[in-house]
Amino acid sequence: MKITPVILCGGSGTRLWPLSRQHYPKQFLKLVGDTTLFQQSISRAIALENNDIQIEEILIVTNENHRFLVLEQLDELKLNEPARILLEPEPKNTAPALTLAALAAQDSNPDSVLVVTPADHYVKDLYQFTQAMHEAIKAAQDKTIVTLGITPTRPDTGFGYIHYVGEGVVKNALSFKEKPKLEAAQHMIDEGQHAWNGGMFILRSKTWLDAIQLSNAEIYKSVRNAWQSKKADQWFERPDEELFKQSPSDSIDYAVMEKAKDQGINVKLVLLNAGWSD
Repeated sequence: MKITPVILCGGSGTRLWPLSRQHYPKQFLKLVGDTTLFQQSISRAIALENNDIQIEEILIVTNENHRFLVLEQLDELKLNEPARILLEPEPKNTAPALTLAALAAQDSNPDSVLVVTPADHYVKDLYQFTQAMHEAIKAAQDKTIVTLGITPTRPDTGFGYIHYVGEGVVKNALSFKEKPKLEAAQHMIDEGQHAWNGGMFILRSKTWLDAIQLSNAEIYKSVRNAWQSKKADQWFERPDEELFKQSPSDSIDYAVMEKAKDQGINVKLVLLNAGWSD
């Protein structure tokens, strides 16, 4: 099976200011260990390869301000896998960013499975991460979106929550709830069968493009048109600036995940217990 890791690298890391700044956000800092969070996210993606799973290419979605940081930190890793850097003309949240990546993936291999992760998260246990991801990749059939849910350790109001059911490793996700009030968060913790939404999604590119076209046609149309008019040089691929700016701004969760059931998309969940932190 071929996978296409997608590293979403457009965040500005405002919560760690002043250590993390606009032109040097947290994903490019060495906060834990000898490599940056961005480099760790690339290394985790590469670790997913085994006898059954090969990487088609790595797609990095970032912006103009950070393009040379990305290039420099990729160079330090000395990758064997092909990597493409897609530059957003301006930040539009994660739904347009994933649409950009899905269109790019379609150019290379329409059947490849996208493994979408943020660039600024820390994962302590690589073995547990790869085990969970392998289960998710196997479950990513047509019209299916698999997400990794983090087992909550406290009633945190800063995370989204996913309600799930099922006894096996791959569970059925029932609903997504964005950043609840403390009382509601506590109720979900007490109830059990709720996971934090870690912003990691495993799905086929066609599944995403069909879903975003149905739920937010303006995002799909603007980003598709911008991608079709892209310019590429030795290192970077740039969608057309004016066309991309026409796209609404929205997150993966609001644009698609909360509406997925109504669109006939199966949403599955694999729990991740790996010392995760955003």
